[in-house]
Amino acid sequence: MALNRDIAIDYYRRVAPFLLYHLKNVPIAFKRYPDAIDGEFFWEKDAPSFTPDWVRTFAVPRRNGDFHIHYIVIDDLRTLTWIAEIGGIEIHPFLHRAPRIERAT
Repeated sequence: MALNRDIAIDYYRRVAPFLLYHLKNVPIAFKRYPDAIDGEFFWEKDAPSFTPDWVRTFAVPRRNGDFHIHYIVIDDLRTLTWIAEIGGIEIHPFLHRAPRIERAT
């Protein structure tokens, strides 16, 4: 389990100089693999309850208007590494940049 996570962390650190430019101000959803890549996964949209204070989020209203989904925004290496540490292997960015998510970029 730790080996897969260590590989993901190392990978994201190596590609960060190229990836972070494209993720700047972009809310993301991601697939979490808490028990390694061969285990079960689930989609994470709303920032988990244990999200550190230093991780930036962006609130997006749900379609029904009831509540907001607080998507994570990966603007720095620390956040990118944290995503990998919690098993976030597959990152799915919006096609929009915050705060103007009504307009694709």
